[in-house]
Amino acid sequence: GDASPHVRLLPRGMEEPGGGAGGGGGGASQEMEQGDEASLSFRTGSSASSSPHSDRFMSFDWGNYPPMSEYEEIPSRRWLVPTEEPPDTGDGHLPALAATKPPQDGDENKPSRRWLVPPFLRPRKKHGKKKKLGPQWRIFSLRELHTATNGFNYDNKLSEGESESVYWGMLWDGKQVAVKRLKFSGNKVEMEFAVEVEILARTRHKNLITLLGYCAEAQERLIVCDYMPNMDLFSHLHGQFSADRVLDWEKRMNIALGSAEGIVYLHHYATPHIIHRDIKASSILLDSNFQAQVASFRFAKLIPDGATHVTACVKGTLGYLAPEYALFGVLSVSCDIYSFGILLLELVSGKKPIMEIDATMKRTIIDWALPLAQQRKFDEIADPKLDGRFVEVELKRAVLVGLVCAQSRPEKRPTMVDVVDLLKGISEEKLMTLEHDELFRPKSPVSGIDDSYDFISEEDIEKASNETVGSRSDP
Repeated sequence: GDASPHVRLLPRGMEEPGGGAGGGGGGASQEMEQGDEASLSFRTGSSASSSPHSDRFMSFDWGNYPPMSEYEEIPSRRWLVPTEEPPDTGDGHLPALAATKPPQDGDENKPSRRWLVPPFLRPRKKHGKKKKLGPQWRIFSLRELHTATNGFNYDNKLSEGESESVYWGMLWDGKQVAVKRLKFSGNKVEMEFAVEVEILARTRHKNLITLLGYCAEAQERLIVCDYMPNMDLFSHLHGQFSADRVLDWEKRMNIALGSAEGIVYLHHYATPHIIHRDIKASSILLDSNFQAQVASFRFAKLIPDGATHVTACVKGTLGYLAPEYALFGVLSVSCDIYSFGILLLELVSGKKPIMEIDATMKRTIIDWALPLAQQRKFDEIADPKLDGRFVEVELKRAVLVGLVCAQSRPEKRPTMVDVVDLLKGISEEKLMTLEHDELFRPKSPVSGIDDSYDFISEEDIEKASNETVGSRSDP
């Protein structure tokens, strides 16, 4: 049999083909529970077994979403790894975004082949009709992506992270793509891969990155998305483009608004609602028109209906983490709002979330910006690279919104819907209320308001994460 490990998504409670959780050659089972909210388990069969059911499985249960009664029964065959190239239907209903080679003459006369669609995108027939599929995407072969990226050539590499590399590629039809290649290291990567694919497959919005497909062959886990020619926001503020390309004020405000609208979709319109968990400058990609697209969903979490928060292991990026999450593992949509506030301050000021004062001291962007806002010195917060070319009322609005989003008390933060309204300047009443918020009153020695933002270190997060894992284990 095939000794290569495969990954497969199955609903909680559904047995592996031909046997239950204990089948498949006596594989070990490790389960991580998270109360009533969600659970997942890993079941790993022996890769050396000749049993047809000795694949590696991952079982996910995202609360009550989607209700399995709404979908067809999952077939016993594995669906994640395709056995054939997809058909080119020409009618747009089934994606034909790429192939190993261009279509040849006479291909239209070949019989159609089975196209494998993941179960969470396979709707049941209702009243004799089938729901339309969501975003068009498909499963790529490893050979296709190897060819598209010129063998994952170093010259094609767009970025390199701790857990993945991203490559530029071109498909046979000339379409440019970005291929994220995960650095394989077992169950952790399998889980993050499956989560990101599912989130991207569930969502569709002009300010969210579009999934074109994925590949899961042997040890390779790859995700294919649209190529963003202007890279990410980090590269323009602090990276390779920061020295010779200055984002003008109009672009910055459009990026802020587009990012906010993408998060609004995740929090309020996606079913179930989604917490991103890693909103930061490098997670905001920019297309050819500098329109923002929120990406990097490997830490994203689906929230059950009616839940206000969950307890989760701390994941994300230092400087963007809400205090209640970084220190206590309490996760809610408000954590994304905090991260967006930091991002907004970073966007208007050009400063990083954590600034080094000297070799031994650091301070947060909030510690720096809040006193200036309280003194109404908004022009001193603006990025010096703008050379004064900004709209004063928009700068003031953006700074106030960023700070109110990033305040330490989660119950005081606005919703992302409110954030969009404030950035657009739709409601003068909301703007007046924001400007007179107690957060922006000049600090006095007798004030009872806690405006302190203690620096949260990696040691603090590690300690809190260990305590969270000890009480409840949830990725």
